[in-house]
Amino acid sequence: MAPPRNPEVDLLRSFALVGICIVNLPILALYDAPEPLREPTRLDEIVYFANVWLLEGKVFPLFAFMFGWGIVGQQAAALRDGQSFAHRYARRLFGLLLLGALHALFVYTGDILVLYALLGLLIWPFLGWSGPRLVRLALAMVPLPRSPMWLWAAFT
Repeated sequence: MAPPRNPEVDLLRSFALVGICIVNLPILALYDAPEPLREPTRLDEIVYFANVWLLEGKVFPLFAFMFGWGIVGQQAAALRDGQSFAHRYARRLFGLLLLGALHALFVYTGDILVLYALLGLLIWPFLGWSGPRLVRLALAMVPLPRSPMWLWAAFT
């Protein structure tokens, strides 16, 4: 029999999803539209600032962390159940891709689930790596976001 779900993990994941919904409310309400329907009030600006300051920088990393936590949990469950992790992981990534595509088509064009499914494919080769090896990889990747800017500046 499978062990019961961890309610704390489910609660954290739920908190992250609700936070992402709240963060996306101004976008859905066209607060950032090129020509707003009315001039934002002081209260609008306070709420927008609180939204960005209190949630935006916290719920997206939390959701990403929970995505990684879920992958590790799937690995452990596959090992415990004697199943192929590759088959389970591929099926779940495909489901995430399909759900994200439908969400992007019919609900919100700024969907991130498709990106998570694609990033899940990129994560796959590193799933068996040790913690110290992953830390070394992460540290080696720190300068990468700036590299294209340096290359661009060198040739312009």
